[in-house]
Amino acid sequence: MCYKHKGINSNFYCFDNDKFLCNHCFKEHRNHNLEVISEIEKNEMIYNKLNENDKMNESLNGIKKILNELKNDVEKKLNDINNILSFLRNYTFTPNFKNAYSLNYKEYENLEDYVNLIFSLDELDDTVAKLKKYKIKNEYINFREMDKEVNIIENSNVNMNLSFDIKLGEKSDISPLNEDKNNHFAIFDLKKNLYLKEILISGKQNNGYALKNFKVSTKNKDGKWEEVNSFIYQDNKNEEDIQEFPIERETQFVKIDFIDSWSNDGGNNILIKKLSFKVADIINGK
Repeated sequence: MCYKHKGINSNFYCFDNDKFLCNHCFKEHRNHNLEVISEIEKNEMIYNKLNENDKMNESLNGIKKILNELKNDVEKKLNDINNILSFLRNYTFTPNFKNAYSLNYKEYENLEDYVNLIFSLDELDDTVAKLKKYKIKNEYINFREMDKEVNIIENSNVNMNLSFDIKLGEKSDISPLNEDKNNHFAIFDLKKNLYLKEILISGKQNNGYALKNFKVSTKNKDGKWEEVNSFIYQDNKNEEDIQEFPIERETQFVKIDFIDSWSNDGGNNILIKKLSFKVADIINGK
């Protein structure tokens, strides 16, 4: 709480006066050494994570050692590349080159240098992998279930009556306007980048139109869709009304391809009671 205004949450911390400040007190301390409390908490989390393995100076020395290894290796490979390029610029290869046996020995030596260089790139991967010890993973807080907050921003050529305002037990049908029953999809917008732990679906029906096979994809930070997995909603005779499907991805956009249903008559309707998302806020560990 703010040191001066009791009952008001503080947003800033003054290091000079060792006091927590609310927005009203900010002006009085604006020339002091201030920091936003959320930033202090994030940096404290990262510091504590680092200290689980090593103290700060040990961590920095470890990172420095690995980066020096990487630097030396990169410089050596750059030198090898320059040597090969120099040879290629100043040498005319044997005409009608078909295979390694048609080369002269000097040409073969440079071919071997090139092959060794390509294979040695794996060593760079091994060195970079050592840095993962010091990488701080994102933390996830405020786990919750979202339904009506989510928007459907695109769907296939179907009459999609899927509303997130529906209550458990109320049916919402996805009934296609064409005969292609393998062409149902919907794209959902979670409004911001979140950790999507799982998708929860209630599709238990007694009329044979419960969802069966479906596929989930998420959009990555580069704007490209990545398939997470294909799932099977258990038979509509199953007693579990809500079924959970693990996703475990950071994303804002989710695409679900509704492939088919447990239809008894060969129809292509899919009936869903409720669809929701188990999400959490992301605290970046960067």
